[in-house]
Amino acid sequence: MSAKFDFEKEWLSKLDGFTKAELKDRVQTQWKYRGFTLATSVLAIMFGIAAIVLGALAYSYLQYDIAPAFVRGSGPIPPTPYVFYVDAAGSAAAMVLPNDLSAYVGKVIRIWSRTSQAHTLTIDGFGSTFDGLGNTVQFGGAIGDGVVFEVILPNLVVTHILKGSTIV
Repeated sequence: MSAKFDFEKEWLSKLDGFTKAELKDRVQTQWKYRGFTLATSVLAIMFGIAAIVLGALAYSYLQYDIAPAFVRGSGPIPPTPYVFYVDAAGSAAAMVLPNDLSAYVGKVIRIWSRTSQAHTLTIDGFGSTFDGLGNTVQFGGAIGDGVVFEVILPNLVVTHILKGSTIV
């Protein structure tokens, strides 16, 4: 047994010219830095995952809901989903926006006709207007006529596109 012990002692003392004490110090120093490196790597991975998750949430929050709604008759236009197709074939649809457009502020709304009818879009009440010109958009009566507008204040709507439509 003492021969084995001597062999280990001799082997450790001659390993790369280091003594047992020097090897012990070197191994402890390496593990000390490996712990720091491991902790730094774990933190970097955690921050990376957090950045990806927050980026995905911000991206999905900032996107418009683009699944269109179909308007089949007269009535109010809700503040979502931002895209509307008018399918009222039997008669012209009289669509209505409320006078207080607070729920619509900052939204770009698109309304397109899929029928050959002279549909109307009216802001109910007095005070709110399309471009300060009037409170009604009259569609021309052809398929594809429509309006794209943005509500910038609760009482002011800015039209971006009037295709075959006029403000009255």
